[in-house]
Amino acid sequence: MASTRSIFPTIEEGLSRANTVFVFPSEVAAAFWRAETARRGPTRAVRVDRFISWDTFKEQVLQERADLVPVNRTTRMLFADAVISENADRPFLSRIVDTRYAGEADAFASDIESLLPTLATLTSADVYGGLEPRLRSDVDELSRRYRGFLDAHGLFEPAWEVQRLEPGRREYVIFHPRLITDFAEFEPSLRDHPAVQLAGGDGGSVGVAAADAGGAAGAGVESAVAGAVSAGAAAAEREEPAAGPVMREYETSRAEIRDLCAHLEALLDDGVGPRDIAVTVCGADAFLTYLEDACRRRSIPTSLRAGKPLTSYPAGRLFENLRALPQTDYGLDAMQALLLDRAVPWTDPEVMRRVIRLGIERGCLRNYRDEGREQDVWLSALGGERHRGERGLYGRLKAQTRALTAADSFSRLRSALYEFFGTFLDTGAWSRTQLRVFQSCLDVLSDLIDTSERVGLVPRRPFDLWLQALRSRVYVPREAAAGIALYPYRVAAGIEPQYHFLVNASHSRMRLVHAPYGFLRDDEKERLGLTDTDLSDDYAAAYAVSGSSVAASYSRESFSGPDLPPSWFAERGLVQEVRRGEAAPDPFDAERSYFNAEEEPPVRVYRDQLRGLAHMGATGFTARRPDWSRTLVDDDTLRDRLHASRRTDEGRIRLSPSDVGSYRHCPFGYLMGTLLRLDPDVYTRAARAAADAGRTYHRGFERLYKRILEHSGVFRRAEVELYHQWVEATAAEVTEEWALWRTSLSPAEIVSLRVRLEESMHTLLEADAERFDGWQIEVLERYEWVYFEEDAVLGGFMDRRMVGPGGAVVIDYKKNRLPRKKAFRVDPEDPSQLEELQLPLYAEILTRLDRRIGGLYLYSVEKGSYLSVFGEDEKAALDEEGLEASREAARQAAEGMLEGLRRGDFRFPDPRGGCESCSFPGICRARFVTG
Repeated sequence: MASTRSIFPTIEEGLSRANTVFVFPSEVAAAFWRAETARRGPTRAVRVDRFISWDTFKEQVLQERADLVPVNRTTRMLFADAVISENADRPFLSRIVDTRYAGEADAFASDIESLLPTLATLTSADVYGGLEPRLRSDVDELSRRYRGFLDAHGLFEPAWEVQRLEPGRREYVIFHPRLITDFAEFEPSLRDHPAVQLAGGDGGSVGVAAADAGGAAGAGVESAVAGAVSAGAAAAEREEPAAGPVMREYETSRAEIRDLCAHLEALLDDGVGPRDIAVTVCGADAFLTYLEDACRRRSIPTSLRAGKPLTSYPAGRLFENLRALPQTDYGLDAMQALLLDRAVPWTDPEVMRRVIRLGIERGCLRNYRDEGREQDVWLSALGGERHRGERGLYGRLKAQTRALTAADSFSRLRSALYEFFGTFLDTGAWSRTQLRVFQSCLDVLSDLIDTSERVGLVPRRPFDLWLQALRSRVYVPREAAAGIALYPYRVAAGIEPQYHFLVNASHSRMRLVHAPYGFLRDDEKERLGLTDTDLSDDYAAAYAVSGSSVAASYSRESFSGPDLPPSWFAERGLVQEVRRGEAAPDPFDAERSYFNAEEEPPVRVYRDQLRGLAHMGATGFTARRPDWSRTLVDDDTLRDRLHASRRTDEGRIRLSPSDVGSYRHCPFGYLMGTLLRLDPDVYTRAARAAADAGRTYHRGFERLYKRILEHSGVFRRAEVELYHQWVEATAAEVTEEWALWRTSLSPAEIVSLRVRLEESMHTLLEADAERFDGWQIEVLERYEWVYFEEDAVLGGFMDRRMVGPGGAVVIDYKKNRLPRKKAFRVDPEDPSQLEELQLPLYAEILTRLDRRIGGLYLYSVEKGSYLSVFGEDEKAALDEEGLEASREAARQAAEGMLEGLRRGDFRFPDPRGGCESCSFPGICRARFVTG
C-alpha cells in the first residue's frame, strides 16, 4: 500500500509528462489531489482531466472505441426491466427468477442488472462448467439475449472488452487499485499493460508507513491531540516499526465527539487551516448528525462532502410521495406525507392542510372497494358547498397522480409531471439547493428518455423505473462555505490531508464486502471460486496512512448500540482505551457551573452563548410587556374581548362544569385553549379516536332510550326483552350515519365498533333493569342552564335524566375508568380540593331549577357498571350532607372562576402541576420556570 511519502512524489514526477493521467478510486480522492497538487506545486494550476476517478477512467478509455458505445447503468436497468417483462409473459428463466414468481419478479430486476457485467466471467472456461444446470441455462439465455441486444444497437459492455490502450498516447497511474471494487474484472488487461502503472495495493510491494509525527504544527497541537496521533512513539520505545495509528476506544459516541471537537479546536487555534484537516465518518447512523451539531455549536467550520440518493432530499422525496398515493389507495399517511411537506413550494398549502384536517376528522384512512366498486372516502369527507375548494384540489390531485402512474413511456411521464408542476407547484420558489436536486431528478428522466428511444426498449412502468433510478443516483450538494471536510467512509480512501481523523470506526462500520454474485449460494460461490471480496483490511490499511497525522477512534457504546474495534487495528494491538475522565469535558458545562456559582467564568465563550447573553441583556434586564401568566389583564376593553367567545347573546358569561375544571386546573391554559383557541393543529390520529368512539356510544344510547321514551316514557324491566330487539337496528342506524356527524372513524373501524356498540347497549339495558325499573325517562342529551349570577349563566349537557321515587336522577356516561368515590367528597379543612366538579355542578343546576335531586350516577361503558355518587344506594359516595358540601364546594369553584374572569386573572396556579398534558408549554414556559 502506498505510503504518505509516495503518493505526491509519484504525482509530481508524472506531472513532468504531459500525457500522464492520475486515476483514483473515487471522485472525492481525485478532487482532493487536484486541489492539493495545485497548492503544493510545482505548478499553481493543473488540468482537471489529468486527475480522474476510476469510473471516469473506464468511460474515457473505452470511448476510444469509436465504432461502439459503452453501456451504462441506465441501459442495463432498461434491459433488466425488459427481461423481467418478457419472462413474466413467457418464462425462460428458472433459477435466477423462479418460475413461480415470474409474474411478480420486479424485485429480481436489480439482481439481473448487477449480473450483466459479470456474464463474461461466469461463462469463462474455469467457472462455466461448475454452474448448476438450471443456472447455466439461465446464464446462457441471458448472455445470448444481452449480446444480441448489444450487437443490435452498436453497444458494448466495458467489463467484457480487452482495453485498447495505445502506449505513447496516454499513460495512466492508477492509485490504490485494491480499493476499487470491480478492478479484478479489468486487472488481467491492465496489470502488465505498458500504458498503465499501478501505484500501491498491487501485491504489497509498498508497506504500510507510520504516520508522520513531524507534521504537527507545534507543541500546542501535539498536546491537544496527545494519544490520537500515530503509534510511532510507542513503537520506537519497543524498537519496532510502527504498525499504524492508535485506535482510541471511547466509552460513548458523545465522549468521542467531544474529544474530536477539542482536537479540531486546538488545531484551528494553532493556526492550522481548515483545508489541512479532514474528518472521515464511518457508518450511516446518527453520528454525523450529532457531530455536525456539535461543530456548529462550537463554531468549528465544516463542509460536508457526502452525497445521498436523490430521493433522500425534499425535492426528490416529492416524487416518492406522489407514487405512494395510488399505491396506498390515497391512504391518510401517504396524503399527509405529500401535502404536509413544507419543503415543497406548494401554490396553496393552506388548502392542502385543510384537506388533511378534514380527512382526520372524518376518518379517511384510505379508499377501498366494496362489491367491486371504488369507495372514495375523500370525496365523501369533502362534500358540500363549504368544502368546494378542498374537494376540487383532491380531484385534481387524484387525476394527475393517476396520470403519472398510467404513463406508458418516459416522454408521457415527463408531460404528466409538467402538468402536475403547473397545477400544484411554484417551482421558482425552491431553495437553491433543492432546485438543483429537482433539476437533477428531471435530468435523470431525460437520460431515460434518450436511452429508451435510442435502444428501443419500452418500459412496463416508467414512473417506477424512474424512481428506481433516482434511488440509485447519489447527489452531492455544492458547498458554498469552506471548512473542515467531513467525508463518508470509503469515498475518502486515497486522500492525504495534513491531519486526518477517522471516527465512529467500529468493526461493523469499517467492514466492506464486495458481493457481485448475490444470486448464488455461499457454497456455490466457494465451489466456483467466486467468493465475495472482503475489502475491510485494504481500506483500513489505506486509511492508516491517509495523512501526515492520522487519528482513529470508535466507541464501545455508539448511538446504534454496543460496538467492537475493527479487526485490522485489534490484530496489531493498536486499540487504546480512553477511560472516563480522560476525554475532553463538555465545554458548555463551564457556563452552567459558573451560573451555579460553582466555578470561575469559562475561558472560551461560543457564538451561541454570546447570542444568548446578548438576548438576556436585551430582554432579561429591561421592562417587559405584560405577562398574563403572572399579572392581571387590567385593560377593561381587552378583558371584554377575551370574554367575547364565552358570552351569550344577552352578554352573560357562559360557565360549564368543564370550563370550571379547566380554569381551576390552570387559568393560563384556559386562556390559551378556550378563550383564545390556540390549540395547535394536530395531524395524527389513533387507530380508533377515543373521543369519536365515545360520541358513537353516546349517540347510540341516546337513540335507544329515545325509542323507549317514545314507546312508553318509562323504563320497565318487564319489557327489557323488547328493548333488546331494538338494539341491532339502532346500532346500524347510528354507525351508518357516521360521516354525517363528523367522526374520525373510518368505515373499516365502523364494522367492529358496531359490534361493540350492540354489546354495550345490551349490557346497559341489563344494568338499568336492575336499578331503574319503573323510572320515567325525562330528557336525553339536553343542555340545561340556569342564571348563576347577574352576569353569568351555568349550564351543561346531561346525558340522561330520569325521575325516580326520590326525584330527578342524572346519569352521565364515561367510556372507561370511573373516578374514586373520595373524589366527590369534600375535605372540611380545604373544600377547594374537591376533585370532581361535574356532577356536583349538575346538582347545583337542578337545585336552581327547583328540582329535588333523587340521584347522581356515572356509568362506565367498557366495564358495564354504575358508580353511585348520590342516591338511595347504601354504597353511594355521598349522603345528603355530603352532597350539600360537595355542591357548595363546586359552586365556590365556579364563583372563583367568575371572579377571576372579571379581574382578568389568568395567572399560573400555585402550586403548578399537570403541565405534561398541556398543549402550550412552548408559550407559557411554566415547565422551564418550575424545573
